[in-house]
Amino acid sequence: MTSKLGAIDRAVDRMMDLDSPTYGDERERSILMAAATFGMTLGMLACLLVAVVSAVFGALVLPVVAVVLMGVPSWAMLFYARRRGVDVEELANRSTARQKAWTMVVIFGGIMVTLAAMAYTALAGHGLVVLPTVEIAGPEATGVVPGMVRGGIIGGAAGACLGLLAMIVGPRVRARRAAAAPEDVDED
Repeated sequence: MTSKLGAIDRAVDRMMDLDSPTYGDERERSILMAAATFGMTLGMLACLLVAVVSAVFGALVLPVVAVVLMGVPSWAMLFYARRRGVDVEELANRSTARQKAWTMVVIFGGIMVTLAAMAYTALAGHGLVVLPTVEIAGPEATGVVPGMVRGGIIGGAAGACLGLLAMIVGPRVRARRAAAAPEDVDED
């Protein structure tokens, strides 16, 4: 294990803040780390799905971006573990042959399907599935679909602002309510 961590490691430790009470006790920390791993895995699979679907529709840049983004959590995990003396490859070798095969089929199969769809687009000049073009931008775009798109964008922005406000105000309101709540008193 590395005894002296460099500036990058110290920055990562400050970002992670593993001594924070937000990680809870040992049981809560264990569950949180498993949940984070589940979330990371699901996010990586979602990136792979975006790569496949966008390649089928004829995109050439978005699939590449999605595949690269899919790798970021793994690369970060490998970096973090290696710097702290944990051999992730050795841990991965402990999995069963079936688990390894399933991982290879999903990841490399998805990447191969993505590359095949991109090759089709490059050779045919259009994606496997050709979407109808709908004019949704500009002042000349009128009708139901452009209105729905604009409304969705405005509604999403408003919802994001309200969510941010709730994240800022919510903890303060809960803290005030907790401070104002009468304490339970045992009456005998």
